Amino acid sequence: SKRHGGASVRDFQEGGYLPEAMLNYFALLGWSLDGKTEIYSFDDLLEHFTLERVQASPSMFDRDKLDWLNQQWINHRITVDDLAVRVLPFLIDAGTIADGPRDASHPRFDAVREASALLKDRIKHLTEAPELMEYFLKDELAPYEAALLVPKKVEPSVAMRALDAVRGALDEVGFDLSDETATEERFRALAEELELKPGQLFMPIRVSVTGRTQSPGLFGTLRAIGQERVTARLDDAIATLRASALIDA
Repeated sequence: SKRHGGASVRDFQEGGYLPEAMLNYFALLGWSLDGKTEIYSFDDLLEHFTLERVQASPSMFDRDKLDWLNQQWINHRITVDDLAVRVLPFLIDAGTIADGPRDASHPRFDAVREASALLKDRIKHLTEAPELMEYFLKDELAPYEAALLVPKKVEPSVAMRALDAVRGALDEVGFDLSDETATEERFRALAEELELKPGQLFMPIRVSVTGRTQSPGLFGTLRAIGQERVTARLDDAIATLRASALIDA
């Protein structure tokens, strides 16, 4: 009923719920195998479900439990490739990527897959993918405040010098963001040279390339965004900070 949060199958589809999670959830309404196990695939249910273990007492719809199951399925049960295919329609409909085949033949599928791999453990509903993946898939970042580029207990002029140093490192011969280990080693050494804690250097880099203070692991994020776009975004960040009131003219 509406009083108990009734919704159609389409509502759940459009809300970013996986059919596997829905089946899993409805199987648990009044039924349990052992009182402990909560994640069941269709094959698991075929093997274990019996009417004898169904309780006669009525069940109440629990959206929080469904959300939890959906997240478990996204984070732990489906593959990265499967997740990438499933988020494609949401990305296309939101305009995050151009229209095209809604399967692995889409021209941007590899980029979507890479973003999916990095964000898989952060997604609760497929509808969250456009907002979470935006900075991986779009060339331009949404505007952000220059103050985000300045970590706590760091002077704006020091943050500017740090970004300039990172930008210079990108131009070093042989520097390649696709090597995450080497990138981390170089940036940690750079933080030491600048007499900064690693986090005080990593935060302005993160904001520069994502426009946000939170993202998946920094070095995987840099690799996925790619050297050309990282370089351009650092240039934009330096210009943003330099033009702000935080930096003395």
